[in-house]
Amino acid sequence: MSFSAYDPDRRDFSEPHNGESEQARRERSGARADLEELRKRFHGFATASRQFALSMRERVGERRRLNLQYTIGRTLARSADLDSGVREVLRILGQSLGQSFGVFWAVDEAAGALRCSALWRAPFIEGKALEEACRRVNLPRGVGLPGRVWASRMPEWVENVREDGSFTLAAAAQDSFGGAFAFPVEDGDLYGVLELFSREVVPPDESLLLTGHLIGRQLGQFMERKRMEQEREQLLLREHSARIEAEATRERISDILESIGDAFFALDQKMRFSYINREAERLWGRPRESLLGCNLGEAFPQTVGSESYRAIERAAKERTAVRFELVSPVIGRWIFGTAYPASDGVSVYFRDITSLREAQEERERLLLRERVARAQAEERRSIGRELHDRVAHSLGVVYQSLQLHDALKERNPDAAEARLELAQQTVKDVLDSTRDLSQLLHRQEVRRGLETALKDLLDEVVPKDIHCWLVTKGDESILPPHVADQLYLILREAVRNAVAHSDCSKMEVGFGVFPEEVTSYVEDDGKGFDPEATGGGAGLDSMRERAELLGAVLEISSTPGSGSTRIHVRVPLEH
Repeated sequence: MSFSAYDPDRRDFSEPHNGESEQARRERSGARADLEELRKRFHGFATASRQFALSMRERVGERRRLNLQYTIGRTLARSADLDSGVREVLRILGQSLGQSFGVFWAVDEAAGALRCSALWRAPFIEGKALEEACRRVNLPRGVGLPGRVWASRMPEWVENVREDGSFTLAAAAQDSFGGAFAFPVEDGDLYGVLELFSREVVPPDESLLLTGHLIGRQLGQFMERKRMEQEREQLLLREHSARIEAEATRERISDILESIGDAFFALDQKMRFSYINREAERLWGRPRESLLGCNLGEAFPQTVGSESYRAIERAAKERTAVRFELVSPVIGRWIFGTAYPASDGVSVYFRDITSLREAQEERERLLLRERVARAQAEERRSIGRELHDRVAHSLGVVYQSLQLHDALKERNPDAAEARLELAQQTVKDVLDSTRDLSQLLHRQEVRRGLETALKDLLDEVVPKDIHCWLVTKGDESILPPHVADQLYLILREAVRNAVAHSDCSKMEVGFGVFPEEVTSYVEDDGKGFDPEATGGGAGLDSMRERAELLGAVLEISSTPGSGSTRIHVRVPLEH
């Protein structure tokens, strides 16, 4: 048997010689099949090898990212303050990613720009021009590589700093740096931009950009936490130190807690009192010995479910400081406090701010009265000008016309009649102007809304010894202006009557606006009266007249000596 030579480029056998036997053809066909199978196996092996190599690179890259994130996380957790933590992160990133120079640009909200907050240089790297430029310049949004990243909030790569032309990159080129990349430091809010420079001109590396982006998010998550740790009060830091120091230090902390003006108590993980200072003991009116070791909810059951109790639970669960300002369910006075998480439970500081709240409320009340007085004075001046310019002038015309009528009625009756008609028309105009002025005055009282007008009324009219509150429901915006005007006048009359005649100690005023109707009421716990016997009073008559103008139902419920009076108004609203 004889075969033609095998050509590896053609990957086939040449044609057999004439007269080739059947056995030779079969052997040649089998060799061709074996070769094809070998080629397929080789191709599959090469494909698998490439996939394996790619998978290994991805795994190595992922492991590298995870190790870097873990290292940075531990570094931030150990950092004493945010600045030192950022500088250490710059060093770790630069060394791990093979960079030579790093800058952290912090967002300066007041200046509306990025400023250099931290720098890092690899050993034996000069970078003086770049460092000077970074410390001197503030970068607005969109300016330079960091400014562009701030605007886009996406990582960006500069392959060659000489081709960019930005101020800092020009300085980097002067120091013979090659490439640069930057990524945002954010976690919802943008805290800054981290920029790294390399000595070489390097093409974009998507894996490196992804790593930077993830590190930026990680750093952003830690920044707010570090800021909160820096803001903790020195007393809490001393307390924490006292738990790991000698007994002498713990006694020193105890002396401080006893001497401070704030009340302080500590709870263990089971919400049991482990420490109570003298001020807390004084405010609660109970000796600390009877409370130490007791559960908070068992010692003060009225606190369970209260806002202060939930704040303490949240501080323990979320490991974060929680502030609260409320009326204490224990002492019934306004307190301001902060609950801090501790390694063995929760520490709580609080102080009595009732006097401060009362002073603040009195100040706000005086400011409100001052604003109302200024507005009323301006309204009086406006009404005075209106009366002088229009009403007084018109009345002068009427008076002059009547005088001319008397003078002309004998010798010129037609002219006298014209003067009389002018006087009549002017009187009609004066009546219209007066009516318009009265309506304007009523509208001025409710121009900021019915609820606001009623608050102003109660602050101005109701004495301090009457406990008064306002209750509102529904959407006031659907209330027609003329309904609000008349309803305010009815309620004002009812409030004034209650203050003047009922001798009440409590008063409730309310209104509700609904699609079909608006309801309102004034209720007091005074001595009551007989509505039928007093039916002709001017105040009640005025309320009834205004209710009739609105097509409303006015109900008066009161009995002499019963201790309560309720005036209820229901106004239908037509669409």
